Amino acid sequence: MRKLSYAIASTVLVSSFVLLGCGPKADELLLNARTAQEQGVSETQVLDLYEQAAKAGSAEASRYLADYYLTRKDYLNAVSHYLAIEKAYPVDFYYNMGRLYLKGDGIQQDVDKGIELLNKAIVEGESLAAFELGEYYEEQQQFEKSRRVL
Repeated sequence: MRKLSYAIASTVLVSSFVLLGCGPKADELLLNARTAQEQGVSETQVLDLYEQAAKAGSAEASRYLADYYLTRKDYLNAVSHYLAIEKAYPVDFYYNMGRLYLKGDGIQQDVDKGIELLNKAIVEGESLAAFELGEYYEEQQQFEKSRRVL
């Protein structure tokens, strides 16, 4: 019974990866990374598996790595993985790249580009983008713009 449940769950999981545009190799590598993570394999090995899946075309693996690196303030790696997810996860891309452009973390600072991307995230319903942009305007003492965003 347990093996049957695992087989069904694996089939559903792999099917959902195919919908994300991954190829079979990327699907397999992503599944390996998640399984290793669940089994408590070392962080270094898990990251290596996610990197392999990302290189094979898994947007989900790139998304995981982008968030991972961002939380560790490894902005260069975060940016490279966010750039890989633009089509698959546009709201994540708009929000996180908007923040990075606004602050110049891991990428050449471009305030206009940051504002543009954060506004796109807001239009898509990302409330954190509105908060981020409102904070930026307050720091710049542009209180009227801040009120309009928030």
